[in-house]
Amino acid sequence: MESMVRGIALALTLIVLSGCGGGSDAGAGTVVPGRRISVPGGLSIRVPPHWHVAPRLTALFAPKERLTIASFSLRTAPVARRGCAPTTALAHMPRDGALAFLFEYTTPSPAGVEPRGIAFPARPRHFRLPTAAATQYECFGRGWLLRFRDGRRRFQLMIAGGRRAAGNLRTLVSALDTLRVDAAHKEG
Repeated sequence: MESMVRGIALALTLIVLSGCGGGSDAGAGTVVPGRRISVPGGLSIRVPPHWHVAPRLTALFAPKERLTIASFSLRTAPVARRGCAPTTALAHMPRDGALAFLFEYTTPSPAGVEPRGIAFPARPRHFRLPTAAATQYECFGRGWLLRFRDGRRRFQLMIAGGRRAAGNLRTLVSALDTLRVDAAHKEG
C-alpha cells in the first residue's frame, strides 16, 4: 500500500513539474517550477515557482512580442489574437495577480514601425516599478511602462497588477532582474 501511495505521489509530482497547457500556443500558460527558461528571441528568465510564462499571446507583429510572465494561469482566446495586448490574460488577472508583457522594437522593423522620438535608456541594474500610480495605456490598459536598451536591442515592458498584488509585483520585479538577453540573436 505504501509503495502505491508513493507511486501516485511521484506521478502527481511529475505531472505538476511537466507543466500545464493553458492556451492555444505551445507553451502558453506553462507552469514553470522556479527554473531558468528560454523563449524565442534569444531571451531567458528565471521564473518564480508556480508562475506561468508564454512566449506569445497576441497577434502583435511589430514590435515583436517576446514574453509574458504572470503569477496566475495565462489564458488565451480568439479575442487575444486580435489586438496588441494580452487581453484575455489581463481580463482573468486576479486581485493579487501580477503580469509583465515584454516586446522588442527590432531594427529594421518588419512593418517599418520605428519608435521615433522614444528614449530607450540603458537597462537598469535592477528593475523598479515607477513610484507614480499605474497609468492607462491605449493598447495595454492600466499599468506601468518601462523602456530599456540591452546592448543594441530595444525593449518595452508593460506591467500590470491587481489591487492586492504588492507582494506578487515585488516578486515579478525580482524575476525581471534575472532576464538575460542574447546580444548576438538575429531575427530569422
